[in-house]
Amino acid sequence: MATLERLSDADWKKVTPGEKWTVAATAHHYASVLEPICGMIETVASGRSPEPFNAAMIDEMNARHARDHAGCTKAETIALLRKGVTAAAATIRRLSDAQLAKSAKVMSTMPPMSVEQLVTGALLGHMDEHFGSIRKAVGPMIRGLRGATTWSEDLNNLLPFYRDLLGLPVAIQIPGFVVLGKLGAATLALGTHSEVHGKNIDRGAHMVALETDDVDCEWKRLAGPAWSSSRTRRIPGQLRIATLRDPEGNLVQLLQPIRG
Repeated sequence: MATLERLSDADWKKVTPGEKWTVAATAHHYASVLEPICGMIETVASGRSPEPFNAAMIDEMNARHARDHAGCTKAETIALLRKGVTAAAATIRRLSDAQLAKSAKVMSTMPPMSVEQLVTGALLGHMDEHFGSIRKAVGPMIRGLRGATTWSEDLNNLLPFYRDLLGLPVAIQIPGFVVLGKLGAATLALGTHSEVHGKNIDRGAHMVALETDDVDCEWKRLAGPAWSSSRTRRIPGQLRIATLRDPEGNLVQLLQPIRG
């Protein structure tokens, strides 16, 4: 959402290099397919087979959609995207490991696809493809923070701390990777990585910051040897800060803005 919200009216009318559609049509295309893809994922996850598509059918539908929505408004597209992202997040959260492994024939000319492949390809990969094309069309830009990732030898060492103790909601969870927070805003991801082993030995190099309404209350709640709470401090007129460590030694700061 943030990417689209920051586009100018001139950006909205540019043509993407990959699809050869307007930025408007490209964004609307992705927003419009989220719910149908979720339906396909739920069908396969339930053990049923969807009606297979072929490449010609998809090309025809996409071309018609691009013509019909070349001049769609940014507001309607963002509203549609927000609705689709909410549906996608709910669909992904409901999937079990057993359902992720189920597969069915989705494209008539391709081998069967698993639910996990549909999530990573049709939902997440599809987003990277089209939003990458939009970014190329409008030119280089840093639009804001998308998120940060903390890697672990096993993300399950960290997940209970961030999800259960700190209370960050799970937006996306697939084997080996979890996104915490709200889709469309800056998020924190946790992942299992083959090149990470044991606890963090360079503890000052990586730090996660979370906002709270009451640093002192949270610091007292979290204080104790289990989470190696450190201390609180104040930046006059700006912030109150509490610093602690997660189960693998990564620094976490709780920030309370001083308002008024």
